[in-house]
Amino acid sequence: MKSTTKNNRNQKTSNLPHSIGSGARAAAQLGAAVLGFHLFGNGFLWVVLAVLFCSNLLRGIFSCLLSFVVLIALFSFLFTLIC
Repeated sequence: MKSTTKNNRNQKTSNLPHSIGSGARAAAQLGAAVLGFHLFGNGFLWVVLAVLFCSNLLRGIFSCLLSFVVLIALFSFLFTLIC
């Protein structure tokens, strides 16, 4: 009985404050976006939006390519060691 009442309790959520450096990081990102728009025009904004929306996909592709390069290096090392 004690364990079932313990599991049925709702956990309280906590709203933790943002870290101290998050304001400076957001200001730096906004400044970089404004500077890039000023230097490169509308094309820069499209690139930034594409990176924001496709970041998980790009991270997966880069991870796959890195794994592929490491496997090629490992097999070439083993092939030169054996022969």
